[in-house]
Amino acid sequence: MKVFWTDTAVKHLSGIYAYIAQNSPQYGRRMVDRLTRRDV
Repeated sequence: MKVFWTDTAVKHLSGIYAYIAQNSPQYGRRMVDRLTRRDV
């Protein structure tokens, strides 16, 4: 399965990272990884 990210979705993901990364860049990266991970 292919996943196509819209510009809006990418902006939202960036916003999520930026918000979490204010306190912890490490947790921001982990959250983005969890949201974008595909279990095949």
